[in-house]
Amino acid sequence: MKSRTCGLANAWNLRDENWRRHALNCEECGEILSTGEWVSRLATQTSTAGLPAPGFLLAKARIRARRSAVEHAAIPIYSMACVAVGLLVISATVMFMTEIRFAEIMTNAISLIVSYLALIAAGTLISAVIYYATSYLVRTNRI
Repeated sequence: MKSRTCGLANAWNLRDENWRRHALNCEECGEILSTGEWVSRLATQTSTAGLPAPGFLLAKARIRARRSAVEHAAIPIYSMACVAVGLLVISATVMFMTEIRFAEIMTNAISLIVSYLALIAAGTLISAVIYYATSYLVRTNRI
């Protein structure tokens, strides 16, 4: 970096008329003056009308940070809940299947559900068609 030879070469003098006259003849001050004018023109051309308010951005960033912290803190809780549910399901399955009477009841229940599977699927399909037709009519303001 070059050392300054002019003692007046700084950006604080941009508004001083005497310094501006000096800058016309001084190379260092002339560079500072042209750079300052360019930055001023750029600042007037740049529009800040489309930007949200800084307070809004700060509030939004704080909310996002809190939400992220809560989600990060909940990861071990969800993991332990999944492990606990898995252990309960496995232990219940092993416990119930070891008893012959319960295994027989479960086998009969599953076979009964399978025998009515076509009726269950038809009822589900009819319910879905009614739901979607109703939601379509509500959405198009026909009801």
